[in-house]
Amino acid sequence: MRTGMPHAAYVDQTEHITEPVHTNEEGWGEFRCKPGSVSVWIPADRKDG
Repeated sequence: MRTGMPHAAYVDQTEHITEPVHTNEEGWGEFRCKPGSVSVWIPADRKDG
C-alpha cells in the first residue's frame, strides 16, 4: 500500500503482527494481516501518544 510517507515505520496497534512495516523511498509498504483477523497500522512514532 502506498502511504505517501517515505522511509516511515508502522506498527500494528492490535499487536497481531509484531514486526513493524518500513516503507520504501516512494512510501510503499507491505502491510499484512493474519487470516481471520484485522490489523490496524499506525505510524510507529504515534504508538504511545
